[in-house]
Amino acid sequence: MNKANDFEINKEKLYWENLTKQGYRPPGYEGVEKFHLIQPIWLEKYLQPTKEKVMFEVGCGWGKQTRLFADMFKTVIAEDVSATMIKLCKAECTDKSNIVYCEYPEQLKTLTMKFDCTWSYGVLQYCTDEIILKMQEDILPHMNADARFLWQFAMFRYDIPDQKTTKENGRSDIMRNPHEVKALLEQGGFVMDGYEFTLCPTLQVWAYGHKRG
Repeated sequence: MNKANDFEINKEKLYWENLTKQGYRPPGYEGVEKFHLIQPIWLEKYLQPTKEKVMFEVGCGWGKQTRLFADMFKTVIAEDVSATMIKLCKAECTDKSNIVYCEYPEQLKTLTMKFDCTWSYGVLQYCTDEIILKMQEDILPHMNADARFLWQFAMFRYDIPDQKTTKENGRSDIMRNPHEVKALLEQGGFVMDGYEFTLCPTLQVWAYGHKRG
């Protein structure tokens, strides 16, 4: 499988930029604080946050989770493909001084800071395999040797007809099973140690592991 090219990345940027300017918010987004990061036990178990660690958040969006991460880590690198989302994240986190904002891919290329772990929730079901591979290639040089990851992927729901199509915004979610996730991550340079399942509100797999040495 080939990595995404600049045209595909720019197409993705344009899609999210336009969508965000229209005021789009995902369903359930306002309840993030209530759920406290979604599965905080796994966050603690697999990323082990401390005030000495730097975290890289893949897809910071509007910053609801970013501001919570800022209280758990020394530094949070809030990355997103949309410049408008970055602005909204900054507005959400004005009282947090330990957040570095990073528009993908341009600003990631110039990032000099190394990070100890990376998190992603509600992002990768919108990304093709090719884009995920390109993103991994760009992220890997910035990860410390023992860096960990915890990334969420959407899963098949056999009780939902036409499961690969989401009506909202005419966008298709990409559903993957754990075997597909494992192969994709390993091709991109990650070692998947295992995964967890959750239903919140759709079936998801949380893949965890480390950077390949």
